[in-house]
This record gives sequence, C-alpha cells and structure tokens, in this order.
Amino acid sequence: MKKIIANKALVLNVISMTIFIVIISFTFRSNPISTVLPTHDSSMFLYFGRGIHNGMIPYVNMYDHKGSVLFYVNSLAYLFGQGYAQFLLWIIEVLFLTTTVILLYKILNYLLKNSYLVCLTIWLSLGLFIELFAGGNFSEEYALPFILVALYGLIKYLNDDLENHRKLSLFLVGFSGSVVLFIRANMIAIWCIFGLVLLINLLTSKNRRGSDLLIPILGGLFGICLFTLIAFMSSSTSEMIQQVFIANIKYADSTLLDKRVATQYFIDFLIKYGLIALVISGIVVKISRYTELTIKQKKTFIWLIGYFIVNWLTVVASGRNYQHYLITQIPAILIFVGFALEELIGKKTNKWHYLLVIAILMMSIQGHALYEQGKTALVVNNSKQFETNRGIKRVSNYIKQHSTNRDSIYVHNLDANIYLESNRVSNSRFFVYLRWIIKNSLRYQRNLEIVLLNESQDS
Repeated sequence: MKKIIANKALVLNVISMTIFIVIISFTFRSNPISTVLPTHDSSMFLYFGRGIHNGMIPYVNMYDHKGSVLFYVNSLAYLFGQGYAQFLLWIIEVLFLTTTVILLYKILNYLLKNSYLVCLTIWLSLGLFIELFAGGNFSEEYALPFILVALYGLIKYLNDDLENHRKLSLFLVGFSGSVVLFIRANMIAIWCIFGLVLLINLLTSKNRRGSDLLIPILGGLFGICLFTLIAFMSSSTSEMIQQVFIANIKYADSTLLDKRVATQYFIDFLIKYGLIALVISGIVVKISRYTELTIKQKKTFIWLIGYFIVNWLTVVASGRNYQHYLITQIPAILIFVGFALEELIGKKTNKWHYLLVIAILMMSIQGHALYEQGKTALVVNNSKQFETNRGIKRVSNYIKQHSTNRDSIYVHNLDANIYLESNRVSNSRFFVYLRWIIKNSLRYQRNLEIVLLNESQDS
C-alpha cells in the first residue's frame, strides 16, 4: 500500500513540475509560437553565437564582458543554420530550465522531506521565474543549474552524506564553479561559502580529509584550463582576460548609494510576491527552534544564512536594478520559504487537500503580480512590442535590399537585433557597446576613434 501511495505521489509531482516547466518555457521569446524579437541581452548573445558559427572569434572580433561559455551555448542554436536558431535555442533553454527545476526539487526534498510541500514551494516561485527570466536567454539562467549542483553538494557535505560518490561530487562542484566563472564571475557566491566550509573543516575537524579541499580545486582547475585552452587556440586569451575579468570588474563597480537603491528595488520586488515575509518567517522559525536541531542541521542552517547574505551582496554589487540579477537568489529564497511553509502546515503535510488550501491562500497573496506579469509574458505579441519589431524589421529589410552579406554595418547604442535580422556583421568589434566603452573601458578609451577607423578600413 505504501508503495502504491509513493508511486502515486511521484506521478503527481512529475505532472506538477512538468506543467510548471511548460508554463515558464512558453514565456521564453525563443518559443515556437513567439513572434517577439530577442531582448537586449539575448540579442547580444545570439550575435556572438552566430558569429562563432560563422568563424568569428569571441573577444577578438566581438567585444563583451560576459564569459565564453555563454556564447558557445548560443552558438549551438545555429548548429543547423539561422532558420532553426530560434527553435534550437528554445530547446536548449528548456533543457537548462528542466535541470534547474529537478535540482531545486532534490535540494528542497532533501531539506523538507516532503514532496508535496516541495512542489508547493516551487510553485510559489512561478511569478519569480516568469518575471526574472524576462523572455529568457540570460547569463543567470545558464549559471543556475551549476549553482544548484554546488549548493546540493554543500548541503549534503554538511550532513556527511557524500560517502557514496564523494570524490566525483566534489570534483563536479569544482568544475561547475569554473563553468560559472566563464559565464560571469560575479555569480560565484556558493563556491566562496563552500570553500570556506572546506577550509574550516580541514583546520578544525578530527576526521579532516585533505582531499576534500584538493578535489574541488582540481575540478575547478580542470575547467579553467579547458576554457583557457579554447581561448589560446583561437589566439584570444589576452582579450578574454581583459574583457571577462578586468572590464567586468569595472562594469560591476558602483557607489554605496547605488547598492542601497538596488537593495531596496529587489526587496520591493519580492514584497509584491509575498516572499519577503515567508523568508523572514523561515529564518525566525529555525532560530526559535535552534536548540531542537541536530548538530548537522545547525551547521546547515548557519551556512545557508551565510550563502543567502553573500549571494545577495553579489546581486546588488553593481548597483543596477536589473531584474535578472535576482535569478541566482532563487534557491536561497525558496529554501527559507520551504522552512516557513513546513512550520505553517506542520504535521498535516500528507493531506493533499490541506496543501491545496494553503496553495490557494499563498497564490492569492501574489495573485495580482502573477496576473500582470503573466499577461505580459504569455501574450507574446502585444502592441508595443509589435511596433518595436516592425521598426527593426523595416530597417533590416532596407539594409538587406541595399547591401550584400559581405558588407558590414554599425548600429549605435541599440541591441543586436538589426544585425541578426539583416544577417549582417558590425564594422567594429564593439558593435552596440561603443557608448559604454567610451565611458568605462580600461583599455580602449584612448585613441578609440583611431581603433574604430582601422577596424572599419579592415572590414
């Protein structure tokens, strides 16, 4: 009987999470029925992906402060040519989203020990996913599965539950860190925490293992060497280092006031989904029951608090209120939301009808925000966007009619959609970044006009 109930629960959870994934996937602008052009960031990444597919070299022929992993992922969309790029990108995004949801489910189930409660917790993040993913193809979207690999490894490590695959798990934690480093280095908070845990354990534990620290380092070095080798083979190593690391540090620079404004913006954002109260409740509940926790549970709770704080600092570090920056905070938010719901529902978690009542109650808190965001995201051809699309396509068609594929163009201070729609390349490696480069670049600020002139002549 218990086996039948367990199988029924598994089927219901799979169906529930599948519906969750499908809903979010059709808010991506790459989905098969969408007629909306890519967002600003997405168009840039697709420009890089198309460029790589056509033999251009990242950082040498195209300038950006993001990591190469992001661009090679986008190049896969052009595997069968430009005609299939949108559909292939959607498939890639769905695979990453599915991996994210699976890992979120495993982490929450490990902590909460109740699959129905886990599904409810994840469903409460529907609005977050839709609004933060904002049409999809953002760097945080691709980094999130690797962040979750490290987070899952940290939680299991703190609970001494890595024995069966200890070396492989720690190696993957290190390797996933290197992948995120070459997506965007700002998102490595979980590895900072994990490294500190391993170091403290090495210095204080009676059962310390030097290999616990060495293996993830080797995993990270393997990834770093791999991505550096790819850059070396394309003679772009120095340009990659300058753009991905040095320029990115400059890009993330901000004042204390900027950080305060960004912090307030993201707090207000979470308030409208009713999640701030749940996160605070989850923390307060664990603190109030701290003496009842086991030693392992106490360690896990303390380090999860540390992870929440450090990751939040990386979210607001640049002082920009870009919504997609908050994507990396989703795991930490949902963990404490889960703790709050666990206390709220208590021993009644096995009664699905009680869970349904709670789900309706919680969804009603964020109902208006969900409705407004869903209306924007799911209606993929709203009038405002249609007018923008029409203008870009009109310009692109004009370019097609009055130039050839061998001609280069320049689009100033816009996204890369005109390049993509007209099937043309920029006459400068800086393409739409010229304004930002003039203001902030560490290396190209002087004599920039000469550099652009030379590039134009070469093209």
